[in-house]
Amino acid sequence: MNETARWFNSVINEYENDIDFQLEGVLIDINEQIIKLMIEKKMTRKNLADKLGCSKAYITRILQGNQNVTVKTLLQIAKALDVEFSLNYKEKDIQKKRIANLIDYLPNNSLINDETIEAATFGIAG
Repeated sequence: MNETARWFNSVINEYENDIDFQLEGVLIDINEQIIKLMIEKKMTRKNLADKLGCSKAYITRILQGNQNVTVKTLLQIAKALDVEFSLNYKEKDIQKKRIANLIDYLPNNSLINDETIEAATFGIAG
């Protein structure tokens, strides 16, 4: 494991029991899944908003993680995307492994430097 991966793991270990930190991870996962489905189905934010009967701005807030959505909204989004919604629980270490794999994937960790590490630490701690 490289130095950057160790740093990320130490941050994850420090905040893994923080509910706000966990919520951010869940929202990111949800947003990634919705965006992936929208791309696969060639659906725009406007198309999705029309199907849900809401504004494009509301969809944008959801996809940016600025809107805490209800399970009902997630079910409505799933219906609009013509997929089934499911909720599952997973082992804690899966998220840590995912982050470590992402860091290892980056070529020479080109996106990671002292400034991004400081910004990430401030964002998590702030």
